[in-house]
Amino acid sequence: MVGKRTIDRHMSERKYTVYQIAPLFKAIESNFQEFNFEWIEVPLQCVTDAKAIFPDVEQTNLRPDGVGYNRSSHQAVVFIEVTGPPEGIVKKHITDDTEKLIKEGIFGLIAELRQFLDKDAAEAIGLCVFMIQVIGKFFVTILSAAVFTEAKPTSLIDIGDQMTLSALSLNSKHKYDLVQLATAQVPFSFEHRIKYLGIFELLYVLLVSWKHLRRCSWRICKNH
Repeated sequence: MVGKRTIDRHMSERKYTVYQIAPLFKAIESNFQEFNFEWIEVPLQCVTDAKAIFPDVEQTNLRPDGVGYNRSSHQAVVFIEVTGPPEGIVKKHITDDTEKLIKEGIFGLIAELRQFLDKDAAEAIGLCVFMIQVIGKFFVTILSAAVFTEAKPTSLIDIGDQMTLSALSLNSKHKYDLVQLATAQVPFSFEHRIKYLGIFELLYVLLVSWKHLRRCSWRICKNH
């Protein structure tokens, strides 16, 4: 009977964030004192700073579902978007949240790079920010050869419950890289608990990459 227990998928986006996503990062926060996370519509200082420099910037809606900070500098480094509840998500929500997350990452990277304006772009190549998007259950339509033979054309494939970690970094002057580092599935039943290994691997990649970022920052400061 235990193997058939499942978590109710019919919950709000915020409940999903607080109950199932935030505790994963609380474990990082509890064991690594240099990292701190805040949750639910977090205001971004990097956006405020950008608007002070460029008054025409109109990005007042950029409030992530979660933000990871370096505790010492309170610099936003990890941006987290939970795209809708686990059930009933629509495609437009996915595309809108993806665009929003990339914008948050861009503002975060600008804030990171502004600390080293007197340095050559080559020295700042290791600097980056991290983005995590959690997408609930949704279906995509797969077109087949039947489309061209006027038969019944499509099938639906479930590809939801994904957590994806990406990094946005400076490649060279005026050029940037957006790279997917890891992806995993969020489990909802006891029988699928093995999927937590993928989640832990993703969090490990985040920790290793975050620590590497801190070393890059220290190296640039040392050569300052």
